[in-house]
This record gives sequence, structure tokens and C-alpha cells, in this order.
Amino acid sequence: SVEAAFSHSALASGIGLFATIILSLSIIAAWIDRQVGFQRLLNLEKLAHTDALTGLPNRVLYQRQLEEALEKNQRRGDNLAVMYLDLDKFKPINDTYGHAAGDLLLREFSARLKECLREHDLAARLGGDEFAALIRGFSKIEDVAMIAERLLDSLVAPVRLNRLELHLSLSIAKYPNDSRYLEFALAGFLHY
Repeated sequence: SVEAAFSHSALASGIGLFATIILSLSIIAAWIDRQVGFQRLLNLEKLAHTDALTGLPNRVLYQRQLEEALEKNQRRGDNLAVMYLDLDKFKPINDTYGHAAGDLLLREFSARLKECLREHDLAARLGGDEFAALIRGFSKIEDVAMIAERLLDSLVAPVRLNRLELHLSLSIAKYPNDSRYLEFALAGFLHY
């Protein structure tokens, strides 16, 4: 009969519609799960290459970037300079005023270092009070000297912790001009 055929047709259409909705929701859920998983992977990658205290790239990322920059330097002759930066008298400040003061100094120095570098340069915390800057794509060596001078000038302002004024000072070894640093970088970081 016509009513039975209509009833079967409506039932089949309803089942088909329901199956399409379920399939669409499953595809959307799988896509969302994949995106969330990908985002988690990106977050883990970032955590593995970022210093937790300063937010700067860590030794691992710095080493990778240095290797790539050296390879480009050898292949294409791209300009490359490396600065090894060590905070002076950090241990006595940390021991006298505590880890909160030391952490504040490290974070403040990191911020000042980043401000002195150009967008495509890399500032990294190697560990403790040791930092590095990888300077790429400059036109003349004087540009690197200007960056180092800007960095030293940025340290004039003291870091304030409550009523304390803590002063930063810095030792800089750089390549070019201090070939011992590049030898250190190659021997200590790259394991050549």
C-alpha cells in the first residue's frame, strides 16, 4: 500500500539523515582531535627548546641554529657573528640576596638582550648566567660592535627589587674578533 511505502521511505530517509549526521560529527571530532594533538606537539616542541625562566631559546635550539648558520656561512658566505655573554658577579648577588633576586636579574637581562638584537638574530640562555647571541645577515662588522655597545648601554639602568638596586655587568667574547669563542663553540656545542 501507499502508506506503507511512504512509511518505509520516510524511515529510510530518517536513517540516512541520522547516519550522515553521525558520520559528519565523527569527521569533525577526528579533525578537532588531530588539531589538538598537533597543537600539543607544537607546545611540547616549544617547551623542549625554551628556557623556562627567561623564555629565551635554550642551549639545544641555539646549537641547532648555530650549526645551520655555520653551514650557510660556509656554503653561501652569509655573515655570521657570535657573542658569548656571561653576567659578572651573578653568583655573589644570587647568594647574598637569594634566588628571587637572581631570577629577576636573569629575566631582566634576557629582556634587555632581546631588545638590543634585531628581529632575525637569536638570543639564547645556555644555562646559569651564560647567554649567547647569534647575529646573522649584517653588512659590516661595525654593526655587530654597535649591537654589543647597545647591550652594554642597556645595563646602565639598575634592576630594582623592592628597595634594592642591583647592577648588571657583563663579559662579552665575540667572533669575529675573538677566535677563541668560535673554537669553544665548535668544540663545546657542536662536538666536531
